[in-house]
Amino acid sequence: MWDVSQTDGRPFQVVPARPPREAFAALQEVAIASGYGVERGPLPSHGDGAETADRRRRIVVADDLDVPMAAMSLAHELAHLRMHKRLRGASCHGVIRLEATSAAYLVLSRLGCLPDQSSADLIARTTGVVSRTPPVRLIETLGGRVVATANRLYDAAERHLPPPHLQPAKPTLLTDAPRRAEIGTPGHLDPGSDRGPTP
Repeated sequence: MWDVSQTDGRPFQVVPARPPREAFAALQEVAIASGYGVERGPLPSHGDGAETADRRRRIVVADDLDVPMAAMSLAHELAHLRMHKRLRGASCHGVIRLEATSAAYLVLSRLGCLPDQSSADLIARTTGVVSRTPPVRLIETLGGRVVATANRLYDAAERHLPPPHLQPAKPTLLTDAPRRAEIGTPGHLDPGSDRGPTP
């Protein structure tokens, strides 16, 4: 592991965090492209977060959520649509819930607009209902699926985001770096001279 100050090369560009409203709007466009409308309102089952009505082809996001949490809930439902097509209509619990929650967390993390709710709380509420599978084995089994789904979902959302204003990272100056020889200083080689270094 290396700090950026210990590396060479062109300064990398830092992508600023997206406003939550931009993230929600982009995810809404992803839903529309998948054939689902999105609306804010009370949930039919009086639950929390969001629910997908497959017959109506609608995703309902609870209207009492702030925008970051609404974006997280919408990403959760989109992850279900991409990962659990054969299980539509099944309740969201256990491993299914863990997969969708993890994928949504990764998407919102890349967009830079995670809800204020801590990541430990967001995931811990889900892992408590997962089977007795050892955590390491569970991560090995689910990790690839979750990351692949999150990447596809992020790529789809990115197409509907306005161009970001990229800012070059500020380079870190190393104080112990050797200084370049200046013209006229001892040891400088005059490019127009056949002689060696000037005295």
